[in-house]
Amino acid sequence: MSILASIDFSRYNINLIGIEDNYPQDAGIYEFLTVRGFREIIQLGCDRFFEKI
Repeated sequence: MSILASIDFSRYNINLIGIEDNYPQDAGIYEFLTVRGFREIIQLGCDRFFEKI
């Protein structure tokens, strides 16, 4: 989570993010990315992918 928090989303145009999430019950990553305009598109095992809306 600290790596995601260090990204300046206003400086970089990121369209797709892939994250290894070993604790999917913790909504922190989901909430962090959705408030920044991303939506989860798929989860494959412990890998979650989010795209910019």
